[in-house]
Amino acid sequence: MIEINPGDIISEFGSKEVLDTPNYLTVQISDREHIMLTPEFLQYINHSCSPNVFFDTKNMVVIALRKIEIGEEFSFFYPSTEWSMDRGFDCLCKSENCLKYIQGAAHLPPEILAEYQLSEYIEEKLKNQYITK
Repeated sequence: MIEINPGDIISEFGSKEVLDTPNYLTVQISDREHIMLTPEFLQYINHSCSPNVFFDTKNMVVIALRKIEIGEEFSFFYPSTEWSMDRGFDCLCKSENCLKYIQGAAHLPPEILAEYQLSEYIEEKLKNQYITK
């Protein structure tokens, strides 16, 4: 067993397949690129409003956001990579800051998103959204 500290790289990842629309197992890279992950176990990391990992889609690595205890489940904030998910869901993470319903970054106010590390793609979408308004 190993200790996992903030900033540690947990895994590299790549794309097993690239889809042009999202599904519940993909991670969004661009408007029309949603990747099926390899290694495959990464696609089963659950959502949390208090995540302990982040999918860095620029460097294609999963990074620890905080110290992760031995036996603790990995979780990530789905809107950190997803603009508008193919299906929203009721969040059951029970964290203090639970958002209750998750459907992607496009559906959250900027002040909420500012609390999270976001993928380069989501950061760019947000910047463009406010430039064009």
